[in-house]
Amino acid sequence: MAAALAEDGRVGIDIEVGRAGRDVALLAERFLSPAECRVVAAEGQPAFLAFWTMREAVSKLWGRGLAEALALDGSALPDGRNSLSFGQSQGHSWVMGHRQVGEVQLALARAPSDPAAAARAGKLLWDRMAALSD
Repeated sequence: MAAALAEDGRVGIDIEVGRAGRDVALLAERFLSPAECRVVAAEGQPAFLAFWTMREAVSKLWGRGLAEALALDGSALPDGRNSLSFGQSQGHSWVMGHRQVGEVQLALARAPSDPAAAARAGKLLWDRMAALSD
């Protein structure tokens, strides 16, 4: 279970746990960018779930459905697991954090109401997510 609360702006969160029997290569080919597909081919289900949770978090952040998040260029998302990045989608700035803790993948996207606060929001987000593996 995961939950997120923001004092200002918007937030989206997703959590996934690996399951045996998923054809992640087929799912990646259908939903992810070519660069992400190459990572999934090399690293398997954990990489797929990392990219998937990031896209789901963005989808929930904007509340406009998964199609917009699936259409994102993979370069808009962090490079793999346990990373923080800043991006834009349809003119909106956001910060994305991802952590893998054991078999659990967690991604959180945040769009502060003040875009100038994105760096500060990113540091706070990353500090809180880093505590998950401690």
